Amino acid sequence: MSARISKNNIITTNRGDSFKFPIQLNIGTMVNPVYYDMMEGDYAYLGVMEANQPFENALIKKKFDISDYDYDIQSLMIRFISQDTRYLLPGTYYYEIKLFRDKKNVTDNYDAVDTVLGRTKFIVIN
Repeated sequence: MSARISKNNIITTNRGDSFKFPIQLNIGTMVNPVYYDMMEGDYAYLGVMEANQPFENALIKKKFDISDYDYDIQSLMIRFISQDTRYLLPGTYYYEIKLFRDKKNVTDNYDAVDTVLGRTKFIVIN
């Protein structure tokens, strides 16, 4: 098994496995989604944290840009390589994805940060 991703975005993976998955960047709500296409200057940040730890203290920190965005399926391709999880102990962690939108891509001319996927389980098995 490389990784399983449930319908509610829970990831289960073996420690040290490589995998990738697409995620749409919803800057709206679950009831009224607004899907965003990344533009030049935008970045997405993924953090994998221990329970009760803030995003800034993530054990795994990944940064994605426009080169990681697949316009054909309107999704950001999230990639994990072996080294990302190799040294994690088996257990339950949490991941979160935030989108930084450059001010030139936002109507009010201010940088914007949106949590596009709130804290979700990330389970590492041995």
